[in-house]
Amino acid sequence: MFLIPVRYHDGNYSEQLDYLLFRHDEETKVKIYDENGNRRLRPVLWMDGINCIPTLFPVLAQDLNQKYRKEKVPGECNMMQFIISYCPEDVRKGLLDERHAHELSMEWAHRCLSGVIGVAVTHDDGDRHSGNVHTHIIICTVKISSEISVHMKWPEKKKEGRIFNPSYRTWIEFREILVEIARSEGLHVAYQDQKPMDRISSAEYRIQLEGQKQLDEKNRKVIDEGGVPATLVFRTEKQKYRDAIRDAASRSRNIPEFQNLLKKEYGILVTEREDKWRFDREEERGFAGSTLGRRYSKAEIRTELEKNRENPNRIGIYLRNKKQREEAQKNERIRNSLQGYLEALSPPYRDDLAGDIGRTVYDQGMVLSDKSAQVEFFRPFAEAVWWIGEEAMTLDNQIFRGDTFSFFIGDWEYKIEEYRTILRKEETFLFHQTILRNYGHLREEFLVSDQPQVFRREHWMELRLLEEAEQVLAETTPKTQEEREESVQKARKDLRWAQERLNHYRNQQEQFKKVESALEPIRPKLKEFQMERRVRQREKSKVREEKHLIPMDYER
Repeated sequence: MFLIPVRYHDGNYSEQLDYLLFRHDEETKVKIYDENGNRRLRPVLWMDGINCIPTLFPVLAQDLNQKYRKEKVPGECNMMQFIISYCPEDVRKGLLDERHAHELSMEWAHRCLSGVIGVAVTHDDGDRHSGNVHTHIIICTVKISSEISVHMKWPEKKKEGRIFNPSYRTWIEFREILVEIARSEGLHVAYQDQKPMDRISSAEYRIQLEGQKQLDEKNRKVIDEGGVPATLVFRTEKQKYRDAIRDAASRSRNIPEFQNLLKKEYGILVTEREDKWRFDREEERGFAGSTLGRRYSKAEIRTELEKNRENPNRIGIYLRNKKQREEAQKNERIRNSLQGYLEALSPPYRDDLAGDIGRTVYDQGMVLSDKSAQVEFFRPFAEAVWWIGEEAMTLDNQIFRGDTFSFFIGDWEYKIEEYRTILRKEETFLFHQTILRNYGHLREEFLVSDQPQVFRREHWMELRLLEEAEQVLAETTPKTQEEREESVQKARKDLRWAQERLNHYRNQQEQFKKVESALEPIRPKLKEFQMERRVRQREKSKVREEKHLIPMDYER
């Protein structure tokens, strides 16, 4: 759980809110529409306003800027965004879901952003499907009141209409409050003052994306020509240094051995200045260890070398894992090439559905003289064979009908509704039990009060919640607060597991439809081979039965 602030100069409130609510392409930021031409909402979405109605935020923010003439100031910071990101491990352990994350983010917003208007939107997945639940909090920097959070020891200028411009100490307080919330819930905390293990800047991230796009285009041309790509992953210059240093450190026991290995295999020289290491090649300037990340500092590398010296088996295990990774990468490159397609469909002598597909299409594709035409012809059939093998679809008729996936999808949709009902019920019980624990003392105070009517008028809301909680909890089995919390966590875990299974079967159904469309042109010929194979299997089984019926010598 950590906080990322982003400032906007002359930002557009409507466009920013539109990006958070509706789907966009991750690379081009282009809007995505459905088949009817309508905008598509993001799949999981929680939204709340901060001191305003969320849908009216752009209009109210623009009115504030015009009222205090902030739009006349060129380059003024008129909008800020806070991104609160949660650790995926907390989600997998069942400690967190989208709703709970949104509630925690709103708690932080109300404690730290009391004098501004804004909107908070929580999504269930991060950039490029990283799996981290996160909340975007957008605020208009023009203050609507002089209120300031009591938790801020160093409040900014409180005057209404001034720009919300937190100081360095205020940022520290914001992060301290976030850490306090995370620890109270037992969540992971990322300390942003500590350097990351791999320090990847935004510029390097953009270079990585652009380089990967160019490499994919280059590999596509290589595959169309019938070759095998040299690599599928683009590496920046910094990443090459990181991989080389990590490899040399994992295979060395002391500093001289580490430096010699790095120089001999990668041509990288290690220089030391003020107890800090720098990595350079002979004819080009490299990088300091601190710019590559915390893992590449002198202290961290020395710790790695000490572990290798204390446990010599670590090097052997690393080399064995490295060989397996290289072999897996090689197989992946071959699989997504013409050579891999031919290996999947080569004729054959397999007595299964994959063999039938290969016999049906192999001769047709080999007649084509152009390599790119062969690639385009063989690719969908090879993908179908891989999918059949991975999903163990050995029944011939199962590949030609999607009833199985539709049945599982309907079944899991029904289970999800049941789990949601259970979760809502358990959360309701937990809420009322919390009310009973926090306000239970008011019942006794009310009974012994000298002025019960005045007491009830002053605490009418608490007493009303208390009466409702007693009525709801009277209809259920008594449990402790810890048992209620465990029930809620179990219900959340069951719901997430059911959603994962539903997504799995939906993905399989989409893949099944893709395989169906690929096999549609060869369906008549494929059925002939299937019938022939069934006849061969029946003959083989008949021969085995006849051999089994021959009497043995001792029986004669």
